[in-house]
Amino acid sequence: MRKNIFMPAVASLALIAGPSFGYEGSNGSTYIATQNAHGAALKSANETIYLGKDCDALSDKEEQGTWAWANGGFVIEFPTRRIGFARQDQPVDGGYNCQM
Repeated sequence: MRKNIFMPAVASLALIAGPSFGYEGSNGSTYIATQNAHGAALKSANETIYLGKDCDALSDKEEQGTWAWANGGFVIEFPTRRIGFARQDQPVDGGYNCQM
C-alpha cells in the first residue's frame, strides 16, 4: 500500500467542497479557490470572495460586485476596488459565460 505523505489541510477541504486551486491577486494576496454548487469561493488570509455562476461577486466584507474573464485572466470588480488575476484561468466550473 502506497501512502501519501504530503496532504495539506487545503487538500483535505477539497474532498468536502470540491477541487481547490491557488491564485495570485493583483492586490498582493494569495487565494485558495474552492468550487461549489453556486460557483467558487476564493479565500485569502484577509477575506473570502464568492464568485457566482451568474458573474456576481460577494465579499465577506459585504461588498457586492461582478467578475469576468478574458484570454488574459479574470477580474473581480467591487464599487471601490478591482482585483485582477493576470494569466490565470477563472475558477468557476461552467463560468465561461462571464466573458469580458
